[in-house]
Amino acid sequence: MNKSDQVATVVDCQQAINRFFHALDGHDFAACAASIAADGIWHRKGNPLVGPDAVLADLSGRGPETVSMHMITNCVVTPTADGQADARYYALVYRCDNHVGAPGTAAPLVAPVSILIYEDRLVKVVNDWLVAERRSRRVFAS
Repeated sequence: MNKSDQVATVVDCQQAINRFFHALDGHDFAACAASIAADGIWHRKGNPLVGPDAVLADLSGRGPETVSMHMITNCVVTPTADGQADARYYALVYRCDNHVGAPGTAAPLVAPVSILIYEDRLVKVVNDWLVAERRSRRVFAS
């Protein structure tokens, strides 16, 4: 893989990760599910969610009163082979589970609920980078 392809892989994978969390925080759970490979595994809260349908089913239980923001930082992507890459990054997570304000009003700002380290394995499927496996572990929790 030449330098130009490596740079393109890094940027494309970082954007795929950011799109997932933008969709999650925006309650676009179909977009979250679409970012998982057909046989991809998201290890979420001790439960392996396999494939887009499992991710969509799990996230669909989240109601509109749950407001979250994932601040993604320190993302390092390492291309491992043609069409594959590993990523490691941090997530600072803010969450309010019972926001009942009028639509468009801000949720109350509280301390972050956690800081996590994520480790992803991504694969290129046609023109999209998808999650083949996603793991996280809490480093700090409130």
